Amino acid sequence: MTFLTASKEVWGILSLWLSLVQMLYVFNFFRYIQIGKRRSNVRCIALCLTNFVLLQILFQHMDGEMLCPVSLPLWQLLLIIALLTVLAFAEQWRIAKWNRTHISATSIKEALDILRKAWDGLCSGQANGLIKAGPEPIYELPGGRVYSFRQEEISLEVGTVQAIFATDVTEEYALTRELAKKQRQVGIINARLKALLGTIEYVTMSRELLQLKVALHDNLGRSLLAAKRYVLNPEGVDPKDLFAIWKQNLSHLIGEGPEEWQVPYYIAKKEAATLGIDLQIVGTLPEEETILSVIDQAISTHVINVLRHANGHVAMVQIWEEEKEYNITFTNDGDAPTEPIRETGGLGNLKQQVEALGGSMELSASPRFKMILTIPKGEGKTWHGKQ
Repeated sequence: MTFLTASKEVWGILSLWLSLVQMLYVFNFFRYIQIGKRRSNVRCIALCLTNFVLLQILFQHMDGEMLCPVSLPLWQLLLIIALLTVLAFAEQWRIAKWNRTHISATSIKEALDILRKAWDGLCSGQANGLIKAGPEPIYELPGGRVYSFRQEEISLEVGTVQAIFATDVTEEYALTRELAKKQRQVGIINARLKALLGTIEYVTMSRELLQLKVALHDNLGRSLLAAKRYVLNPEGVDPKDLFAIWKQNLSHLIGEGPEEWQVPYYIAKKEAATLGIDLQIVGTLPEEETILSVIDQAISTHVINVLRHANGHVAMVQIWEEEKEYNITFTNDGDAPTEPIRETGGLGNLKQQVEALGGSMELSASPRFKMILTIPKGEGKTWHGKQ
């Protein structure tokens, strides 16, 4: 079969094929003009003209003029068109290769557009890996290198240009992070010292209370001795002095209730306030003497862990009182644990004390940290004020 004996549909397909190839040659021609490659441009012009002539012949056949009949076998014509197509794409490949290894006006424009887009992303905070946004952004590369960027206006003879400078600040940033980590550790230590001072204050007040108790005990002893002397020898003791002594001692025994610092969980609550943690208690904390110290330690341990490990600001404690036990749940508003929770340190000591009372401690990390204490109700007496 030759081209002349082929159907009109075949003529149309081949003509469309050559038209697309012709457009590709024209595009290559203008690209060669832009990049200034004269020798390649001459080759491209020759191939473009060859393709154009063949396309015109096919158009004449389709119009019925046949000024230059094509009697080639159809497979040979297809081979020629395929060769022209391959050569057109080869020119495309040469242009693409040249663009990758040379600088042109187009590549400069594309680079400036990419640079402007990258700068806008850094300033607006939309770039991945951005550490700091704003007029002087800081960016961390996937490999770990950190760069600081700044934009400056430079004056030249032909005018002013905007320049973007990048400075490698990897070591400085690492030192800054290490310093911030140490400052945070120092802050925790300072907070613990403040809480310790509160504990020392509590111990001092307890010692002073003990001294008052001893003094009161001595005064009562003297009052009893004075009363005994009055009973044995009424003339040797003034009744008014005896009455004054007993009145003074009895006034110490008649109290208006416990002081603020004597209330259960006072130290734990004050420690949370000192550390800047909002301690929120839902329900009524048990005041049985047998379990009071354990729950007090649980609250203190929870507050410290919220600050040290969760970076939180709120420590929540919820109490449910059952018929024979207390269920106490500890949560916070901080970060969820990223590693398995280890029952060491404060948590380990707390678990031992809870189990010593016949209770249990459950820990969970998903979706957030939660600690649940189940403590049987004690059989001892309830705290009723200062002792």
